[in-house]
Amino acid sequence: MFQMLSAFFALVALVFARRIKAFVVPAALPSAKASPSPHGVRQHVLAAASVDGIRTRVLQLLEEERQNTPTQPPKKDKRGNQKKKQKRDATGTGENDKAVRGERGKKLLIVGLGNPGPQFAGTRHNAGWIAIDAIAAHWGVTMKSDKNFLGQFGSTSRHGRMVYLLKPTTMMNLSGGAVKKVLDSYGLPSHAVLVLVDELALPLGVLNIKQRTNPGTHNGLRSIKQSLRTDEFSRVALGIGGDRKAKGGTDFVLGKFTRAERDAFDEGLVDLQGVVDDWVAIDNIPEVQKRRQKRRKESAKSVAA
Repeated sequence: MFQMLSAFFALVALVFARRIKAFVVPAALPSAKASPSPHGVRQHVLAAASVDGIRTRVLQLLEEERQNTPTQPPKKDKRGNQKKKQKRDATGTGENDKAVRGERGKKLLIVGLGNPGPQFAGTRHNAGWIAIDAIAAHWGVTMKSDKNFLGQFGSTSRHGRMVYLLKPTTMMNLSGGAVKKVLDSYGLPSHAVLVLVDELALPLGVLNIKQRTNPGTHNGLRSIKQSLRTDEFSRVALGIGGDRKAKGGTDFVLGKFTRAERDAFDEGLVDLQGVVDDWVAIDNIPEVQKRRQKRRKESAKSVAA
C-alpha cells in the first residue's frame, strides 16, 4: 500500500514537472539568433534530468508493486490452511511422493549388525549381516573393507538418493563406533539410519519395523544408541525364531540356522527388500508399513487364486 501511494505522488510530481518544463524551460533556452548562454543550457539539462529521474522512479515503483501482488489468491482447505501441490510419480515407487516424504536429506545409511569371524558365520545372531548382504546383491553393490569405517562398506544411488551400506566388523557390542564414523564423515543425522538386527522374540522370517528404536537387551543397538547419544534411528527386527527360554537363550542365538530355518529366513528377506526400498523412497515408516501390508494382501490373494 505504501508503495502504491509513493507511486501516485511521484506520478503527480511527474505531471507537475512536465508543465514546468513546458512553460519555464523554453524561456530559459537561448534564441536561435543569440549566442547560447551556458546558464540557460545548464537549467534546461537539469530540468530534463529531473523529469527523466522521476519517470524512472515511478516505473520502478510500479514494477515492484506488480511483482509483490499475487496474480490470484492461494487456494485454502476447509480449515483455512493454504493448500500445497503434491506431485506423485507414475511408477508408484514413491520417488516423488512429497506427501509422505520426510526431511532427512539425500543421503541414507543402512546398517546390518553381526559378529566377525568364521565361528559366527551363518549364525542367527548374524541375521543383520545376512540381510545386508542380500540387499547389496539385490542392488548390485560391492561391499569392500574400509578401515576408516571399521567395517565393510558400499554405496549406490536409489530413488534419487545416495544410499550407504555398512557391515561393522567390530564385535556386536561395539557397532556404534562404526556407525558414528560414517555419520560424521558424510554429515548424516541419526534419523537417516536404518539398522537391520536379529530378534529372538519374533517368529522366524517375520519382520518388525520401528521408526524409533528401544535397544532393549540387544548389545548392538545399545552400542549405537550410546555412540549417537540418541535412539532417533529406525530399525527392522528380523525374526530368528521364538521364545528365549524355550530356545535356550544365548546358545540358540549364537547357533547356526538349520537348512529349513534358513529357507524360512530367506523368505523373510524377500519381504525385507520391499521394505528397505520403500524406506529409501518415501522416508516414512508408517507409510512403509502400509505399503508392506498391501503387498502381503495382494500376495495372499494371488496364492489363494
